[in-house]
Amino acid sequence: MTNLSVSKIEKFLLCPKNFEMSYVHKIPQPNAWKPFAGTVVHQILENGMRLFCKKGAYPSWQDMDDQYETVWEEKRKESEEKPWFIGWQDDPKDPLETLKPDYRKLIRLAREEVLPTINPYLIDGEPVIEHRIDLEIRTKVGLCPIIGYADLLDVSGVLMDWKTTQFNEKGELSKRAQGAWLQFAAYSLWAWPLVGEEELRCEKIFLIRGAGDPTVQRVPFKIGPRHREYFVKVAAQVWETIHYGIFIANPETWLCKPDFCPYWAGCMGEFVKGKDEHVTADAGF
Repeated sequence: MTNLSVSKIEKFLLCPKNFEMSYVHKIPQPNAWKPFAGTVVHQILENGMRLFCKKGAYPSWQDMDDQYETVWEEKRKESEEKPWFIGWQDDPKDPLETLKPDYRKLIRLAREEVLPTINPYLIDGEPVIEHRIDLEIRTKVGLCPIIGYADLLDVSGVLMDWKTTQFNEKGELSKRAQGAWLQFAAYSLWAWPLVGEEELRCEKIFLIRGAGDPTVQRVPFKIGPRHREYFVKVAAQVWETIHYGIFIANPETWLCKPDFCPYWAGCMGEFVKGKDEHVTADAGF
């Protein structure tokens, strides 16, 4: 492995064994439509922001909406041409014929309620949108390169990130999604010296699909020195653990379920006691 990303670090913290299957052995899995649809929306919003930086005005929501089918097909083709692509995974609980139009509605929502409040920061005339960030963390086994892409830095100095999601079974936005900050801690290592605020202002912009009209929820917070110190420490520990080839399954995480982990059957499946129950440490394993 030549580098880490925040998503890789987060996956390792959830379950080192899942990380090993995904990033070391690179066992391919079918592509899921839900994250794919989010990527399509993300691309259209990026197109709109870049046009704003060139012309000083955002395109209409209709113009942005008109891109949906074209971008969808472009992204689908890109996915299917990758060497590790093995197919699409359909979810009977969330069929494509429902999912696709639901995500399309998010474009108008973002254009009318969010984009008018955004003015991307410029570096050498280029907007900080999907901006590549390269970091190096010192570890006991050498330098750990970390590559990331920041969604957006606003001219007001706020580091922002788009999230496409839906409410949970309780009709609420996931507290886990709202509270996750590791990505911002990483990118703030680059952003706070540029902005000049040690306590960097950040914001998650959730575009939330639903059965009716979609909604938007913006979650502001701050990232400071302690968050950055924690990220550096954790990134170093993950890199060192990978170096020594230590990948232990974590059955206590939310990821360790047949519906969430594609490697569950080969990892925890042999300890099955019932239809949906697996043996834990209480049983002596």
